Amino acid sequence: LDPTLIAPHAGSDESGKGDYFGPLVVCCAYTDEALSAQMQELGIKDCKQMSDKAVLTAGAKARAILGPNGYSVVKLGPAAYNRLYAKMRNINRMLAWAHGTAIEDLLTKQTQCSRVVVDQFAPTEATILRALKPLGKKSEVVQRHKAESDIAVAVASVIAREIFLRDIAKMSEELFGSEVVAEGEEKRKIPIGSSDPKVRALAEEMVQKNGPVWLMNHAKAHFQTTDKVLQACGYSREDLPEEGRITSAVANGDFKNSFRKSKNEE
Repeated sequence: LDPTLIAPHAGSDESGKGDYFGPLVVCCAYTDEALSAQMQELGIKDCKQMSDKAVLTAGAKARAILGPNGYSVVKLGPAAYNRLYAKMRNINRMLAWAHGTAIEDLLTKQTQCSRVVVDQFAPTEATILRALKPLGKKSEVVQRHKAESDIAVAVASVIAREIFLRDIAKMSEELFGSEVVAEGEEKRKIPIGSSDPKVRALAEEMVQKNGPVWLMNHAKAHFQTTDKVLQACGYSREDLPEEGRITSAVANGDFKNSFRKSKNEE
């Protein structure tokens, strides 16, 4: 009944914001009337209402249908995420930057698109409006709470979650791929979220094996989980490099991606 829902426009959403392990992924996706029908046929909706298996399948199919010019992704792996957070010190500012970047890239590829719907994550709309780049500032950017009811935002949420889940699977393979499991048992996987006791248990296990700097390359260091893990393992934030929001780096591990990057690299 609302023709604007299937009219040509883009939607932007993120995944991984509340997950201790893994990246932060923001996606901006374009849809029109024909694409909206195809996405609905795939069963795409708010990714939180879909199983991980369904998200992986639908996300891959959606990317294939949209093609490289139909969506844009900004992915911050843990190392880059921690470096950026150390500079911005605010998750909403980081999200605004990532959304603004993804929107700008999508608008560069879809020049006819003049409207973008964003799932509002900050208390005020000004947060993302300040982060918009030239093309974004010229477009109509609509912010809504629970915007996944918009098909373009739903597509963006599914693609972002799909990419996040694939990164988690890759990290799991790197950590546990060679471990022997008993017959009938599944290989260990990195737990998602942040409140599951398995999240803290794995972090403590890895810190005991590899030292506290392991967290900087695999987790979002500013979470309170980090303090609990470090304390349980006999460490503190003083044992983390600058990106862990301390005053000096330590030599108990190699932290990927130096804190002192040029502005162009940022």
